Amino acid sequence: MKTKVGLLVLMLTFSGVMAACGNDTDMSNADAKKSTKTEMTSKMENSKDEDMEMKKDEDMEMKSESSMMTGEFHGKNKKMVSGMVKFSKDQLMLSDFKTSKGPDLHVYLTKGGDVSMGKSLGAVDLKMDEQSFSLKGMNPDDYDTVVIYCDKAHVSFGEAKLM
Repeated sequence: MKTKVGLLVLMLTFSGVMAACGNDTDMSNADAKKSTKTEMTSKMENSKDEDMEMKKDEDMEMKSESSMMTGEFHGKNKKMVSGMVKFSKDQLMLSDFKTSKGPDLHVYLTKGGDVSMGKSLGAVDLKMDEQSFSLKGMNPDDYDTVVIYCDKAHVSFGEAKLM
């Protein structure tokens, strides 16, 4: 009985050694699956890293897009306002700007033209067709319309929808 068990152990050991001595380029199915799984996991991790980098790039692009928003003024309430508005870094810039005269005109950043919920950027200089207003502490993405508003008469002279 001991001889049979010893012989069986010897044969199993010999079979294991012979299998291990096979060609190195021939992998067993289990090894091939394991290798493929490892490669796929590695590719997925690389893909996730690339996706994260793309997301960061898209976020940066969106931030720079907000600084590239522009609009064209149109008059309201029988008033004339014309010119362009654009964002540059932390400033809102008016170019080729002209407006009907008013006693107390201000530039407002608004959502949908609602001055009561908007932010006043400052008074308009009626004599200057190129003007800049600081946006420090403001996020331009929170607004979609620039309004020229008379604080004294409570009348919108015109607005520019931002794109």
